[in-house]
Amino acid sequence: MKKESFHVTLLSTSEKTISDLKKCFSDRSLDHCRLDQCLLQITMEDLLLQYTPDLIMVDLANLPPEELESLMQGLQRIADKIPLVAVIREEQKAAAVDYVKQGFRDFINLPVEKSAVLDCISRFDLSAEKPRELPGTKAKGKLYTFFCTKGGVGNTFISLNTAVSLARISRKKVLLWDMSLQSSDIPFFLNEDPKYTLHDLIENLSHIDKNYLDSLFQPHPSGVYILPAPDKIDEIDKILPEQIDKMLQIFTNYFDHIVVDGGHKLTDILIPLLDISAYIFMPTTMEIISMRSASRCLEILEKLGYSQNKIRVIINRHGARHEDIQKQQIKEVIRHEPVLYLPNDYATAKRSVKYGEPISMIAKKSGLNHDFDYFASRILTNFQSGKGKKKRFFIF
Repeated sequence: MKKESFHVTLLSTSEKTISDLKKCFSDRSLDHCRLDQCLLQITMEDLLLQYTPDLIMVDLANLPPEELESLMQGLQRIADKIPLVAVIREEQKAAAVDYVKQGFRDFINLPVEKSAVLDCISRFDLSAEKPRELPGTKAKGKLYTFFCTKGGVGNTFISLNTAVSLARISRKKVLLWDMSLQSSDIPFFLNEDPKYTLHDLIENLSHIDKNYLDSLFQPHPSGVYILPAPDKIDEIDKILPEQIDKMLQIFTNYFDHIVVDGGHKLTDILIPLLDISAYIFMPTTMEIISMRSASRCLEILEKLGYSQNKIRVIINRHGARHEDIQKQQIKEVIRHEPVLYLPNDYATAKRSVKYGEPISMIAKKSGLNHDFDYFASRILTNFQSGKGKKKRFFIF
């Protein structure tokens, strides 16, 4: 049965870019796709009526700045309805986050490569064939990213202990992925000396299969599988968004749940993770500076197109001596009702970090462990209301 046509509209003045993309679209796997070159001097209304695009590619590498500026004003109006893909040069990658803020959802690098174009189309073409799963795998795993633009609010501590509770309660395969690349604290928090990192997997992307992953990943005593961040700065700088995309396709076919410590810096390689996350969890505390940072972070995430239902706020160290905000004021300040209040159990948390063991292993009967288990169970049920209410345990 012939697939439904998928229309791609290209905005470019470069004959080479146009020619290279047309060659890519001649691939048999894209025989249901149509690539149209569009004139730049066109209103958004006429563009939509004449070309009915399902996706718009914009050649940021070659369009004149004055034409690009007026063009972007119109494209931003429709970016939430029609995916925008930027065609960029190598040196433009540093501005990827700014392009995302303008509405772009993906990137194709120059010189154009057929594989990059095919991957890009597959992410947006709902009529395309599903990507090949790893042998022996079943349903797609779910991903949850913990991210906040302010450091020191417990992002790593919370993501780690949530992953441990998810693994124990679900009895499924849970990956704890360290994408806090500048700090890379997860091995320290679990007293682990990593034998491999994200860099090693990226170096072997073309060879990864189920057997490779089985031989590489061994569960930590807590029950989670760990993927540490690269340990060298030059390895971090070489990671590309398209490599993260491929890792996601592999991991969601291999793991049941993926918990990402996203750190506190919004980078272009974190965007693919945020895009497919079932939930983005944002830890904060009830201090003025943390709340101000949380409010700004929420604004950024919402501008990037993530729905309020996808973003969930966690209050850490609730009951601390220096709280500036009252519980009833939180929703007024950040417009979100927190899904979890973690008590200020400083002694237990400190002991956990000191000995490199998660809360469930060092203080199984603590209220803090109870809270993480409760939180994990809520994630597994997509935060649906249960019959009974959770018993609260606070340790000050």
